[in-house]
Parts: sequence; C-alpha cells; structure tokens
Amino acid sequence: VDAPWIAVARVRQPSASAPRPLRLYQDPMELSAFNVQHGFVEAVVRGLRSGFLSTEDYRRLASSDSLDDMRSALEETDYGTFLQDEPSPLLVSTISKKCYEKLADEFRYVKAQTV
Repeated sequence: VDAPWIAVARVRQPSASAPRPLRLYQDPMELSAFNVQHGFVEAVVRGLRSGFLSTEDYRRLASSDSLDDMRSALEETDYGTFLQDEPSPLLVSTISKKCYEKLADEFRYVKAQTV
C-alpha cells in the first residue's frame, strides 16, 4: 500500500495463482481530519502564490523606460503598495531593499503561522 489512507482488497482468482487488486477505496473518516493541522498555512501559501507576477506583468516591467514607470507598472500587482511611500527619485538600491523586506515579512508571517 502506497499511502496510509488507501486500502487494497485482494482476492484469489480460481484460475490465477497470484492475487490481484480488486478495488481501491478511501476511508471517509480519514478524510474528515485531512489537513486539519496545516490547512491554514497551506491556504496562506496558495494565496501568496496567486500574487506572483504574470507574463504580462513582466512584459510591462520590461517595457518601462524609467524606474518611476516601473513603479507604476508594479502598482497594478500585489507589489503595488510597497513602493508608494518612497520619494520620486527612485533608486535601484531602494527597490531591491524593499523587495527583500517584503519577502522577509511574508516569510516571517508564514513561519509564525506554522509554529
């Protein structure tokens, strides 16, 4: 048996010498407690995954002529709020720092939920 929740019923065929699987079934009570301990964290990670930049977002970023154009392209995504408080002469180091801060904040949040 590959997984603990799957049971295989084997029967002997009158003409065959080796047993073969007859049917697979799952115990409904096993599924009632499925992912009880880590379901919220899985949902959070799936939510964060939905915030990944799409191909169109990357095209918009690649076609940006300046860093301010890049900021406006990011405003339409989940990353729209993390540069809004920065002054107008935007620097590459500021963008990099803010990206790492956002990643670290999201990682700390997920880590805090798993403990």
